[in-house]
Amino acid sequence: MKYLVIFLFLIVPLLMSATLVAEFIQIACIETDFVMSMSMMDTDSTFCMYAWNYPTAATQQFKFKRLHADGSQEDEQILYDFTNAPGASGGFYAYSQTIYLESALNVIFKNSSEMICLVVSGGIAQAFHFPISPVGVSYMTSFNEDLYFVAFLGYPHANVWKWTLETGEISMVYDASAFMYPKLSCFGENLLISERDIGDTNGPYPVHMLDAQLNPTVHYCDYGRIEKRYAFDEYTYYASWLQPDVLDCGGVISLADESLDFDLWTLTDYLDPTSTNFNFLFELPNNLHACWRNSANIYGSYKTFRLYHHDPNAGLSIYNGFPVAPNVFDYLIYSAKFQDKLLLIDYVEDRFVFRLADLDAAQWVSFTEDEWQPLPETSLLTYTTIYKGGDRLVINLTSQDANQNTVRQYYFLKLNLSTSTDDPLNPPPALLAYPNPFKESITISRKDLQAPQALNIYNLRGQKVRSIAGAGQAYEWDGKDDLGRSLGAGIYFARESGSKQSVKLVKLKQ
Repeated sequence: MKYLVIFLFLIVPLLMSATLVAEFIQIACIETDFVMSMSMMDTDSTFCMYAWNYPTAATQQFKFKRLHADGSQEDEQILYDFTNAPGASGGFYAYSQTIYLESALNVIFKNSSEMICLVVSGGIAQAFHFPISPVGVSYMTSFNEDLYFVAFLGYPHANVWKWTLETGEISMVYDASAFMYPKLSCFGENLLISERDIGDTNGPYPVHMLDAQLNPTVHYCDYGRIEKRYAFDEYTYYASWLQPDVLDCGGVISLADESLDFDLWTLTDYLDPTSTNFNFLFELPNNLHACWRNSANIYGSYKTFRLYHHDPNAGLSIYNGFPVAPNVFDYLIYSAKFQDKLLLIDYVEDRFVFRLADLDAAQWVSFTEDEWQPLPETSLLTYTTIYKGGDRLVINLTSQDANQNTVRQYYFLKLNLSTSTDDPLNPPPALLAYPNPFKESITISRKDLQAPQALNIYNLRGQKVRSIAGAGQAYEWDGKDDLGRSLGAGIYFARESGSKQSVKLVKLKQ
C-alpha cells in the first residue's frame, strides 16, 4: 500500500496538469430604442440607463430604464420631473456634472435660480435643492463622503461649502478669499484648492492642501487648475494642471510629507495642433497600471495601450514584460481587470476577440472560444460601448441594418473561469497567436516559460514557407517567406521544431 501511494504521488502530477480555461457565454440580447445619457451596473445582472432632456424639449424629465441579464427589460420610468422643482421659474436646468460614488450617482443640474443634486441609486432618485441666486457656484467634488463646492457671496469673496446629503445641510466650511477663482479637487485624504483661471499672469499662485479636518497647509507654485485624474497610492497621483499661456499640462503629483511636487509628462500649447495625454484606468497585480496614451495631430487622433510599473521609491516607468510585445495591442478597443487578470477585447474583421493575460503566471489563459461575432454580415456597426460589472460584460452595439435603420442592442456576456485537467495525450495548444487574423505581422507566443525552439510556418499544402529562430518567449512573423517575399492571403500553420502541435494563422489581404 505504501508503494502504491508513492507511485500515485509521483505519477499523477505527470499524467495530469491543471490548466485555467476561460469562456465567455452570451446570456441575453436586448433591443431597445432608449437613448441614454449615462449608465451604471446596479448589480452584476442589472444594467441601469438614465437620460435627461435638452433645451429644445417641451418638458424636462430625468428618465430611467433597467435591463436584466435574463433578457427582460422594464418599462421606461420618470424618476424626476423638473417642472415641479422649487426653482423651476429660473428656466431650463442645464446638466452640470456627475459624481460617481460607490453606492450612488450624484447628478448635478443648474438653472438661474437653484442647483439640484439628484442622488440616484438603481430606480430611485432623491432630489436636494440649493438656491444659488445671486450666488455663483463652481463644479463640485466629493470628499469624505460629502460634496464640496465653491460659492461667491459677493465677488470676489469666495468660500468652500459642504453639502451633507444625508441631512440636506449646507454650510460654509473654509474661507477661500486667497483665490480669485478657486478650484477644488480631492487627492485621497486631502482636498486641494488651486487657482482655476490664471491666464497669462505670472505666479507663484497659492495652493491650499486641506486635511480631513480641513486644516490647511499652504503652498505656492507656478500652476493652477490642479485636478486629480488617477491615484497610484495615497501620495502619488496622475493629474492635470494649467500654467500660463498653456492649454493643459499632465503629469505626476506627489503629496508625500505634505510636500507638493510636480513631474511634467505632457504639455499642450494653444497654437500647437498636436497633443498627448494619458488616461490611467485601473491597477493590476505587481504594481502595474493600465493606461491609454492618447495622441492627436493634424491627421487625426490615435490611442495606444500601455502598462506602467509604479515603485513608491523609484516612481513610474513603462513596463515591457508579459504580455507586452509588438502588435499585441494593435486592435484593442477595451481592457478591464478581471480576478487580478488583464482582460483585453479586440475588434478585428467584424468580430470581437477576447484575451485574458495571467500576469502572475506570465501566460495567456486559454479560451474555449475566443471569437464572438454577434451581428449579421448585412449590418454595419457604428458604435460600441462596453461596461463591466462583476463577472459580466454589457456590450452596447449600435448598428444599421440592411435597410439603414438604427438598431441598439445590449448583449449580456458572462465570463467563466474554470480549471481543467489536461490529458497528456491531448494537451492544450502551447502556442497563441495575435492578432489573428492579421494583415502585416503576427506575434506567436508560448503559454509556458520554456526556452523555445525554431518556429516553422507551413501553408495549406504542408509546405514549409518560413523558419523563424527562437528568441525569448515569442516569435514575430511578417507574413513573408524565407526569401523575403510577401505571401498571399490565406490560412497558414505555425509549429515549433520537434512539436506535433500547431496553431492556425489567418492572413488577410492588405
